[in-house]
Amino acid sequence: MKAKGILLIGIFGGIFGCARQKEVVVAEVMGSRITQEDVRELAQKLPSLDKRGLLWTLIDREILIHEARARGLDRDPEILERIEKIKRVEMNRLLRKKLSERIKVSEDEAKRYYEEKGLSSRQEARARHIMVRTEEEAEEILKKLKQGEDFAELAKKYSLDRASAEKGGDLGWWREGEVIGPTARKIFSMKVGEISEPFKDPQGYYHIIEVLEKRPIGFERQKKLIVNRIKAEKIPKVYRDYMEGLKKEIGLEVEPGIVDSLLSLFSELGWKVEGLDDDRVVLRYEGGEAHLKDYISWLRGLRPKPSNLMDSLWVARSLDTFAVDWVLVPYAAKKEGIERSEWLKGYLDKKLKEMMAEKLKRTEVDDKLITPDVMREFYDKYKELYYLKPPQASINAVRLDSLRWAEEALERIKAGEDVEDIARDYPLFHGRYQNWGKFDLILSEEDIRKKEWLPYIELVKKMKVGEVGGPIKLLFPTRGGEVLTAYVAFKVVGKEPEGFYPLNTPWVQRSVRLRLKLAKKDELKKLYKDWMVGLRAKYKEDIKVYEDKLESLELPRHAEGT
Repeated sequence: MKAKGILLIGIFGGIFGCARQKEVVVAEVMGSRITQEDVRELAQKLPSLDKRGLLWTLIDREILIHEARARGLDRDPEILERIEKIKRVEMNRLLRKKLSERIKVSEDEAKRYYEEKGLSSRQEARARHIMVRTEEEAEEILKKLKQGEDFAELAKKYSLDRASAEKGGDLGWWREGEVIGPTARKIFSMKVGEISEPFKDPQGYYHIIEVLEKRPIGFERQKKLIVNRIKAEKIPKVYRDYMEGLKKEIGLEVEPGIVDSLLSLFSELGWKVEGLDDDRVVLRYEGGEAHLKDYISWLRGLRPKPSNLMDSLWVARSLDTFAVDWVLVPYAAKKEGIERSEWLKGYLDKKLKEMMAEKLKRTEVDDKLITPDVMREFYDKYKELYYLKPPQASINAVRLDSLRWAEEALERIKAGEDVEDIARDYPLFHGRYQNWGKFDLILSEEDIRKKEWLPYIELVKKMKVGEVGGPIKLLFPTRGGEVLTAYVAFKVVGKEPEGFYPLNTPWVQRSVRLRLKLAKKDELKKLYKDWMVGLRAKYKEDIKVYEDKLESLELPRHAEGT
């Protein structure tokens, strides 16, 4: 059997949902059927392959799934944990969609939005263009246009955008605000009948545009967009209210004192989440509990990884978010029937197959070349370039609305009082935010996101552990866009010098593996190809191709190896 159409495993992510038992069957692999429609669908994603290459790509997929199941990867704990995380994300998305569908938007409300947001002035434009490689070509074509040559004929002859060139360069109707980029900006800045000077796009091509028509979009043709925008603005509150209702329904509460316990625990372990895996209760609700090991598992799945585990404000908020993700979303999905969704089941099955195939490929191919010794060698060579850890300080601080209050708090900190105890004697920050916190402060100018904090950074750099500082004035932006002023008194409780993130840090390991895969892509490709040939030979007797059905298969015009 020829080893034809072998591709790297990365392409399988886009085709695991392809197989459907319908139309004409062109192959059977261990009981699974591959149809002509499956091949046509894959041709849309991989237009460079001919139909035999497409078919064998699908056969390889079935082989990989079978081999992965035979090795028990459908029961792999790591994969199942990832599937559960994906399940919660998708259940949350479907829940938001269902809640959004329940929001009613009246005709009057939509019309008010239409007028207030200035949508009555929105236009749509129809234009045509000619796209060429160089500025010289564009100037020559513009010269021909000025001499009276037909735009459509020149587009058909010269334009590299063949889809529009066949229609004389016609781009169809574009709606203002829905299409972005230099071409759209140019179109909506021009008058009807005007021909542009040549301009360059981000990909380096040159365009000449003629605007053919413009017209107002009007209310009726924007109504669906308006309704969706209004729903999008309302859904955060609807979602929050729904979740608050569920909290009351099941009596969900954060375990008292757990924030302080977590901060102490993180401190003992160097403020890392790795290694924490016990049954301490963090949430209680009717019929169940959530434990520390669940919270840590959830933290590990956050992207980007949490770097502010010393910040009590962040930890408190993270527990609220964890309660939603871990308890309330699954409860709501069951209550709303989302958990039984056929689409959800199919999607999770598709993701399971992707992960099984990827782990099998990693074990049999990647790990043969990207060994622990190879990773260590790469890390030691490039750690100063990629894995430098900036210096940081651990801070206990109060943030208060009044300078006088902050001066009082500072004297009490100097006297040795606990920061949290001091904070209890003052109002919440701006009446609604926690007024104290424990957090890490990165002492590197390159990492400062808020430039106005630079004097604070410089001050802390000079301080020793145990020293007290402030009051200083800092600005805290809120999610709603408001910027709040705080007066901060603080104590430095720890410092870490500049160093390197260790190789055993999960994100560092992922980074090293990715960079090595890019460096060794040709070797990996050959190793994968050889391995796949062996798998095909192993399952040769379980593969049946119906040559006549394959021969009669017609692919879309853009496919078939072009």
